[in-house]
Amino acid sequence: MKYKIFSFVIILICVANWVGANENLFPVKFDNWKQLKKPVLYASKDLHKYIDGEAEMYIGYGFKKLNTTIYRNLAKKNQDVTIDIYDMGTSINAFGIYSYYIGKSGEFLKIGTEGYLEAPVLYFIKGKYFVKIEADSENVLEPEKTLLRFSEIFTKQLKGDIAYPKELNYLIKQGLKEHSIHYVPEALLGHKFLGKGVEAEYQIKEKDCKVFVSYNQPEGASKSFEDYKEYLIKNKSVIKEIINLGDKTIGASDPYHKNILISISGKFIVGIVDLDTLEDGIELLKLLISNISKLY
Repeated sequence: MKYKIFSFVIILICVANWVGANENLFPVKFDNWKQLKKPVLYASKDLHKYIDGEAEMYIGYGFKKLNTTIYRNLAKKNQDVTIDIYDMGTSINAFGIYSYYIGKSGEFLKIGTEGYLEAPVLYFIKGKYFVKIEADSENVLEPEKTLLRFSEIFTKQLKGDIAYPKELNYLIKQGLKEHSIHYVPEALLGHKFLGKGVEAEYQIKEKDCKVFVSYNQPEGASKSFEDYKEYLIKNKSVIKEIINLGDKTIGASDPYHKNILISISGKFIVGIVDLDTLEDGIELLKLLISNISKLY
């Protein structure tokens, strides 16, 4: 009985500390803004209560917990701003969920690691945190200015490295289309056997293509490479062996991605898809493989 009571007390202390740390992310008041209510904490099991329809996506990206609250302007009534702070566990997970939201019509900002403003919403990442700040579009005057001020406050509140995730270094800058990188936590290109990786849009001779780097396959790089080859054979693709490039390289047509090049380089699978011709991608693939070999 004493043991049960002691355990219960320990649990209460841990929960109290967790809630306290949660509230410490949010200043009670700054400028003319004050918390309208105490911060609320959501875990994986109840995230759907807050973002129904998107909860599974966040969980797939490694979601740990969400801290959220609302601020109200004391000088101007009915002006509210909601701030959501998602702990995604790692910086690559935070980048992955952030890259899902960015578009082409907003403004990219140097906030934390990176920020994206498309009023009435501003997103930014810093370390393992993905942050969404949303102004009440009907009542908040000068929403861009307000969102920028909030982002300034909360980048200082959050601990973490502002460097981009190291996984982005698998890609090279030559030919890369700006802000096109995405992190995929599973089933890269829609194939489970490719596991997780990064992908991005590139231009070769003014033509668009997509590069991917798979680095954590369910059964290893060699097995995933063979699985991809088998998938192509089943779809009646003509496969061409390419020598002196990576550990093993093939070119083929793909039912969904035009012409493709796929190569094994150590534990990595590197590929280029949506090529007009296989020859178009050879030099870029060489550069990608060379870059990875230098990193690892």
